[in-house]
Parts: sequence; structure tokens; C-alpha cells
Amino acid sequence: MTTSPAVPALGSEEPWRSTDHWKAGDKAWWIFLTGDGVSRTMVDIVDPAEGTVRDPRVTYNDGVFRLFDGFESVRHRGDSCTSCAASVLELLAAGQDEETSYWGRWSPAAHDRFDALEENIQWREADKFTVGTFTSAADVPAWFREATAGHLISVDFPSLCLGRVWEPIDWPTLIAEHPGDLSVLVSDGWTKEHLTWEMLVAAFRMIEAAGLTACFDATVEIDMDGALAFLPAGIGADGAGEHPDLVAEVTAALGGIEFGGWGGDFWILD
Repeated sequence: MTTSPAVPALGSEEPWRSTDHWKAGDKAWWIFLTGDGVSRTMVDIVDPAEGTVRDPRVTYNDGVFRLFDGFESVRHRGDSCTSCAASVLELLAAGQDEETSYWGRWSPAAHDRFDALEENIQWREADKFTVGTFTSAADVPAWFREATAGHLISVDFPSLCLGRVWEPIDWPTLIAEHPGDLSVLVSDGWTKEHLTWEMLVAAFRMIEAAGLTACFDATVEIDMDGALAFLPAGIGADGAGEHPDLVAEVTAALGGIEFGGWGGDFWILD
């Protein structure tokens, strides 16, 4: 079963913390602050003593999961429980403040460019993902449109993210050949702070020199100022784990980042 995040509740009276406050079948909200707003999901109480609830939208395990933090993040739906109703309003207000503050970190120009580019991606359903291509009307460099054509994967991340790219594209060469076209987001809160783009390029070339196909797992973003940006989240290659000397070399080049991220042949950069 999945577990919920531990998030402190708001309000001075917090009867929802007690299992005595709940009975099987109660209709509730699973609600918590996320850092960029508030998450709110309708659930039904299954077993107060076990701390389990059911999400009726989920088929796996009949939607039942255990709340890691007890009932810290659960409130009754409706107005019959005044304490829960008041807390829901407080959480929603706090979430709105968080959302405004979080998304306000991007400039108005950044939001405008993101909206314009989102409207100019042509999406289609593939085997496992929804994949996209920038249209000819999209305000992106021609080389970038060509490199990412059919490789943008639709994702929902808490940033001005236009898509994920997980293809063996030679980003170091493309970026070097087109200086100024693409902002590279490394450190400054985007990746591990000690990393530099030069370190990532060196690691990429080491993987290539070993005869493997190097690959970045990255996202296409709009940065805070409105520039088109490349955010590397991982680097690796299929079969890298079969080359212990290479693993040691790349690990050292990346400042000690451990190999094997995401359960595969990758080094996680964020």
C-alpha cells in the first residue's frame, strides 16, 4: 500500500488527529500543502484503527492505502464537522498563498512565453506516453525543434515545463554549436549544487568513449526570466552497470553522485 506525506495541520483545535474522531465510511478530504499549493483528494475512511482510507478513483488494491501520518492530513467533507470544515478553509487559504508565491518566482514574460509555446506543441498518443513536437509556429530555434521532434514527453511538473526528453540526443554538441539559444539549468536550486555543465559534458563524453550511447533524462523548461531552457535530471546509458571502471570514473567526474538512480543505469542529478 502507498503512504501519504507527513504534513502538519493548521488550527489550534485538531480533533481529526484522534482515531475516535473517525468511523468507517466517513467521507473525507485527504488534504495537505505541497509547497506550490494544496492537494485535495476525496477519500472514504476504511479503518480508523489501521489508519486506512480508500480513494474511489483507484482500482489497485481497491483504492485502499494507509496514511503514514495517521489522520494528520484528513478532514471531514461537508459542514457537519465544524472543526474539520474550518481547517479545510485554512488549508485552502494557505495553499493559495503558497501557489501565488511559488509561481510568482517566474516573471510575467516567462508565463507568457510558456503559454504561447504550450499552444504550439502537437501531441499524439504513443505506446506508453503522450509525445509531442513543436509546430513551425513555435518560437523555438529550428535546430531545437528538429532535435526534439516526436521526443517531447507530456509531464506535469511544478515548473514551467514543456516536456520531458529521454532520448540519446547529443546535447553537449548541440548546445555548443548554438550558443545563447538555450539556457542550461545547472545548480542554483535546479540540480545538485556542486554540479556544473562542464562536469556533465565530461561525464557524457566518458560514457561515449566507453562505446555506450550516452543519454540525458531532461526537461524542456522556461526559466525564471523567460528563456528556453534545458534542465538535466539524470545521465547514463543502457549497460553502464556492466562497466565498473566507467561507473567509478563517471561517479568521480560527477563529484561522487552514486550510480544506479531510478533503479537503472543512471546518475540522478537533482
